[in-house]
Amino acid sequence: MTKKYIFANWKMNPTSFEEARHLLSQYENFGRPENLEIVVCPPVIDLVPLQQSSKHAIEWGAQNCSWEKSGAYTGEISPSMLRERGVGFVIVGHSERRQNFGETDESVNRKVRLLLAMGLSPVICVGGGANLKEESKKIETTVAAQVESAFSGVQASTVKSGKVFIAYEPVWAIGTGKAASVQHASDIAEVIRKTLEKKYDTETAQSVALLYGGSVTSENGDKFLKRTILSGFIIGGLSLNPTELGILIKKIEKL
Repeated sequence: MTKKYIFANWKMNPTSFEEARHLLSQYENFGRPENLEIVVCPPVIDLVPLQQSSKHAIEWGAQNCSWEKSGAYTGEISPSMLRERGVGFVIVGHSERRQNFGETDESVNRKVRLLLAMGLSPVICVGGGANLKEESKKIETTVAAQVESAFSGVQASTVKSGKVFIAYEPVWAIGTGKAASVQHASDIAEVIRKTLEKKYDTETAQSVALLYGGSVTSENGDKFLKRTILSGFIIGGLSLNPTELGILIKKIEKL
């Protein structure tokens, strides 16, 4: 049975800790599905108090990190701080970070290298194009280049010994309600796998779990996992709707 993953990216939600705690309590009702790992990625300000208030074992992730371990970097959070506080996974290169905060392929690579060196799991987001027509013209080249850059200077042994994820996120699908087709997501997943095979080898490429993100719902989610080499999702809007998320979780448990 191949393990599946859901990374619940709460983004800048909820706006109060009371709401965040209530949301987490609903996640706690999901239990610990045997074939599914659910990683909660709350706003970093809520991370520690949520951990302290949680009554169940939860896997924790962060939405971003610095590429430095420590130092004079005002406003940044280092991987060492996150690891110390029980975080095992860190999202890097999310399209919102790339578009709105100047994240680059180079900064993503620096974060990936540091996270792997510190024993943390990077969830590397790739994608591009403001709409499907624009993306279809160059997406395979864009994604391949982003994957190649993210792993620059990273040895195959490091990739295989860690738990590494790559999430394909078409920009035009994030928060729009217009998910990519299963075939499109499958095609890009194959591009990512082949890029890793070319850079490393088949064994290393297969050790990296591939995810999809962008308007995932309780209705379409299981279809991506049934018909592709994808191992799970990074979800935004759905992560804030535990009722619908619970429906998707039950479907994944049956796969």
